[in-house]
Amino acid sequence: LPLPGMREAFEQGVKIIIDNQQDSGSWVYDGETGFYAGKKSREDLSVAGWQFQALKAAKNTSLKIDGLHSAITKMVQYLENKQTKDGGFGGPNRDAHYNQWSLTGVGILGLQTMAKGKTTPIRKGLKFLTDFLTAEPLDWNKNCNLYCWYYYTQAYFQQGGDDWKFYNQQFLPQILSAQQPDGSFKRGRPNWPAGDAADDIYRQCLCTLQLEVYYRYLKVADREEDSFFDK
Repeated sequence: LPLPGMREAFEQGVKIIIDNQQDSGSWVYDGETGFYAGKKSREDLSVAGWQFQALKAAKNTSLKIDGLHSAITKMVQYLENKQTKDGGFGGPNRDAHYNQWSLTGVGILGLQTMAKGKTTPIRKGLKFLTDFLTAEPLDWNKNCNLYCWYYYTQAYFQQGGDDWKFYNQQFLPQILSAQQPDGSFKRGRPNWPAGDAADDIYRQCLCTLQLEVYYRYLKVADREEDSFFDK
């Protein structure tokens, strides 16, 4: 039986996301309050990643939610605009905190889940990421960045085939060797601030979510649904 008030709470949550979408198609947090920032033309690809996953869940319910289609359309346009000439998503300056080396998985996953027909930017993004991981393979003790790895894992899993095989050969040995006897995961050595997910619970959640792709996640193509852009 559904929980009392669950639908109402869900719809209110989705409405908050839609109402706080920036003109750019992205979302931004207020650094002081932790809540959404006011609507302007600002953007944050990292924040957008969590919002499009929520909007995807809303779409899958088939509920009629005002503004949902428009919000997803704007979000997809934003993702396409964030793709660099190199194929990555995010800033082209590697010295910056958020850049295409750390956030390309976000952009790829967004297009895979919301606009799977847009194969060209998806392939370009995967090529950029594969070239990067070929040159600098995942290494828990040298360049651990679980936040980025979370999106890498999702994006490669959704793509499947040789792309997933390439990534899985790097990823699985790293995460399994990092698990400790009690089931927790040791801290890695990050290649950027906070990249190792220093908080124990946060780190455990990111690792668990990545391991769940082997058991609990469906690929977009297996859900028997149409993209907004197939209608």
